[in-house]
Amino acid sequence: MEDGPHEQGTHAGRLLTSKFAALLLAAMNAGNASADRLPTDTELRAAYCIPIIRQDLNLISRLVRDNETRIAQLGGGLSDRLQGEWADKKRAEAAANAERIAMLREANDQLARHKANRETTFNRLRLYLVPKLQELEIGKIAAAHARGDADIRSADNGVACLTACTQRDRPASCVDRCTDRDLQARMDACRSPNWLPL
Repeated sequence: MEDGPHEQGTHAGRLLTSKFAALLLAAMNAGNASADRLPTDTELRAAYCIPIIRQDLNLISRLVRDNETRIAQLGGGLSDRLQGEWADKKRAEAAANAERIAMLREANDQLARHKANRETTFNRLRLYLVPKLQELEIGKIAAAHARGDADIRSADNGVACLTACTQRDRPASCVDRCTDRDLQARMDACRSPNWLPL
């Protein structure tokens, strides 16, 4: 049985991260005496951003999968032989569903463009950082990568907090408490990496 789009996207994200982790481990185990150059701020930021962009790719894959499931649920047709008031109601529902399907397909088209952008960003980050791993002090690179993972968890907690605020009619103080603007700025910088030299 083939994996669905979400499973494929999530698996790809795990695979890419595990490959990066394997490269980090290999660099640490190499024991190269010359591998003691401290990473630059740009190199640390690239290591931080890799899990951020991987998570974005996983999220986009999940959203596409959810939209495709909803399209399939809405897509049932009607027989032309239906008659009467009940049939009129069903035809009106079908017309409304057709509008929803069109909106979901448009959303998936936009998601596909976002995914292509994130894949480009992910490849740029890897192409910039991976060739340097053997010459860098790898512990600091690993710490930056771990910070990215930790910020993803913090951002997820913020989303859960905002959801609770929404259920309480979004009081402003609650929303402010849930929003970590410094965290958001760090993560957003990963998505537009004009700081990369390549």
